[in-house]
Amino acid sequence: AVRSGRPSLVIPHVIDQFFWGDRLYRLGVAGRPIPRLRLTAPKLAQAIRQIDATPSLTERAALLGFQLQKEDGVAHTVTLIEQFK
Repeated sequence: AVRSGRPSLVIPHVIDQFFWGDRLYRLGVAGRPIPRLRLTAPKLAQAIRQIDATPSLTERAALLGFQLQKEDGVAHTVTLIEQFK
């Protein structure tokens, strides 16, 4: 979602999704996460409306997405791994 450059909404339900949902929210590229067990149609609709009405989310998501698209994460990872051979 981040790489796409669009704001998102995380519905965490297992393990690290709670951490990453909060991280994206704090970075200003996603709405406040809604845990799956607390998700309702009205809460989802309200979250989508809030994201849509917050231009800064769209701007920050586009900027972070652009930055990620410029990176070649696989090549960088291979370089790091090869340093430990």
